[in-house]
Amino acid sequence: WVYERHQGDATETDRGPARAIDSLFVTGDTIINGNSYAVIHKATDGALTPLVRYWRDSANYIVTSTHQILFSSTVFDQVIYTQADENLHIEYSVGSGLVPVSVPAGNFDCYLVKGISTSLGNLPVIPEWKYPREYWAADVGRVKWYEYYVIAPFGYRYELMHFHV
Repeated sequence: WVYERHQGDATETDRGPARAIDSLFVTGDTIINGNSYAVIHKATDGALTPLVRYWRDSANYIVTSTHQILFSSTVFDQVIYTQADENLHIEYSVGSGLVPVSVPAGNFDCYLVKGISTSLGNLPVIPEWKYPREYWAADVGRVKWYEYYVIAPFGYRYELMHFHV
């Protein structure tokens, strides 16, 4: 999967040209606690990063080696995963309706995975436009997603440019 990364704000206005070309690619499989995972590497602008992810398909879910649920193809409109620490609580769910998404790789009907964020401790209230969200398409994978920082006025939007599954 090859993604174009844009820096943007609440209105999705780009702050200049695309920031980078990022790619995720599978290099093989590994066994963790008796389960087989795909080994996924990330490259930014052609340079391999130290970031390695482990994902597997498990009974209609895509999960990480730390048991985070990235996507569900059968459980909709309810919390599928909760991420929490002393400053932030995020509840993720998959919407039941398909959402049309247009990216450089084409037009896709996607399921929206959205996180509802609650600030704890000293963090400011997180506006809804900064909630984590990802769009997943059948037989393709993650088509578009957003990354925002709690205290920054901008963040990043990743859009699929090319893929081979």
